[in-house]
Amino acid sequence: MNTRAQQALRRELHAFIDRIPPKRLTALKPLLADLADDDYVVETDLTEEERILLSEGVTEYENNPASFITIEEYKKSRNIA
Repeated sequence: MNTRAQQALRRELHAFIDRIPPKRLTALKPLLADLADDDYVVETDLTEEERILLSEGVTEYENNPASFITIEEYKKSRNIA
């Protein structure tokens, strides 16, 4: 049974979805399908390999931040809306 807070949250989420441009709805579908799956497990622990890769990325950024671009710059360079 839904509480009032859950119902309000659902209305808010539906309002967000209603504002998503049609082009982006297809990207949302698999995410929502995964979240709706009762067997869906969110992995929160990083593997040792993932920790090493993140550490290397942080070190590389700290040593040479000028070699990185923002996501907005990347999208602009690829003509992605």
